[in-house]
Amino acid sequence: MTFIAELELFRTVFRLPPGYEQWRCVSCLDSVWRLLYLIGCSSFPDDQKRLCLFAALFLPLNDTIYSGNKRKKIPLVDYIIRDSLKLKASDAETVISLHTAAKKFVTLIPSLVSKENIQVLDVDWKRDIIDVSIALKLRILTGLLLREIKECWRRECSKNARSREGLEMKPLVNGKEIMYHLDIKSGGPDIGECQQKLLQWQLACPSGTAEECLDCMMKQTLSKLARTNDQ
Repeated sequence: MTFIAELELFRTVFRLPPGYEQWRCVSCLDSVWRLLYLIGCSSFPDDQKRLCLFAALFLPLNDTIYSGNKRKKIPLVDYIIRDSLKLKASDAETVISLHTAAKKFVTLIPSLVSKENIQVLDVDWKRDIIDVSIALKLRILTGLLLREIKECWRRECSKNARSREGLEMKPLVNGKEIMYHLDIKSGGPDIGECQQKLLQWQLACPSGTAEECLDCMMKQTLSKLARTNDQ
């Protein structure tokens, strides 16, 4: 991979913004290339490997904005993939999604690898988590991230029944049932919020039943009302 930089091939294809060295991009690409072979790249479809390598190559550029025609500002990675490389819009969306998920996942790594009893879990990208233990909150946050990029994980997770259930599970309770049991008169934001809480509960309790889920939703709703009345 280092030959890409040594032979100036990267700059032949891409024009980097001022202050960006090609070695940063090539280094990320090289690291992920080695990782793929370490874990067994043959288990990944070619398209997933391609997108993974694109995500690695452009990771140092993920926060860079490009001013295009009519001064329209778009992510530089989006511009490179769609306009420079002439690839599909979905490729750009997937790569950007991987970058976004990677930044979020970095905030969870200290808690995931810690051998101590975690007392506080605070991330700035998801604060409205249901009231469960710290360990279950960590499980919920990890599950939400995997669901964001589920197409990239679907093949690997198909080998693990528990992981597959987490990615493809169906809601235990539908919108009408939520409205009935929580006495919500009409749809709207309240239903959407309840459905998000439902997803979180299922990630925390994958073996739970619909009745247990509704009971938890009821307790969460009453707790929220109590906090609102106290303000």
